Amino acid sequence: MSDFERIGKVIRFADKNRGVLPEIKKAAYFTGLSEPDFRRLFCRWGGLPPEDFLQGLKPENTIERLRAGNRALDTGIESGLFRTGRFHELRVNAAVATPGEISPDGTGWVIQAGYAETPFGICLIAEGPRGICHLSFGDDGWNEIRADWPRAELIRDDGWAEELCRAVFMAGQPRTTERLTLRLFVKGSPFQVKVWRALLHIPDGQLASYGKVAELIGSPKASRAVGAAVGNNPIAFLIPCHRVIRGSGALGGYRWGIARKRAIQAWEFIP
Repeated sequence: MSDFERIGKVIRFADKNRGVLPEIKKAAYFTGLSEPDFRRLFCRWGGLPPEDFLQGLKPENTIERLRAGNRALDTGIESGLFRTGRFHELRVNAAVATPGEISPDGTGWVIQAGYAETPFGICLIAEGPRGICHLSFGDDGWNEIRADWPRAELIRDDGWAEELCRAVFMAGQPRTTERLTLRLFVKGSPFQVKVWRALLHIPDGQLASYGKVAELIGSPKASRAVGAAVGNNPIAFLIPCHRVIRGSGALGGYRWGIARKRAIQAWEFIP
């Protein structure tokens, strides 16, 4: 069983004790580990004690992070931050495919792609000439890449993917001072692209509601359409769709699994 699979079991166990932190010994037993091994699991996985991780799962912390994220987006709306195209946490530069700039089917492109282990399970990452164009969790993303860029030459290199993912997830690690700017390249409808850009305004460790994202892009009644665009995000983690939840504090959906969404949120919560 992988570290992330055990983390998923911890999340499901914690959810059964909604609002009450389980004893560490009991949570360790649920995952089939001794308490010392359980503590080593969290040290290895996120450099943190299990108590801190469980704190990140508490409903009251989720609500507070939602309020903080919504306030941050309110500030962006008031200051015109989104309209000027500037970003809060400039960890990524997101470029967009424009008509005539690139063949919509990827003609003439070479895309390097590969699988790598991450703190949240196996991921598939791909990069073309303009930057990272795909990141998904699980092992079934090849068809998505081919559907997005059907005439591109696709080269598999898992070693390259492992090296890039070490940089990606180190850059996203809240307990490191190192920051890395990464280039992303996405294509989608104008509405989808506007939503994906808006997600980059949600600060690390905070959450925002679908409705607040809709306000940020100037379509306050389009929260359902925002949810659909969030669900079609082609670059997981770096375009942080995991930071969007319902206004009630409920998680909403996540195309790569609710346990994974909870794990990323809790991981980012630790200072």
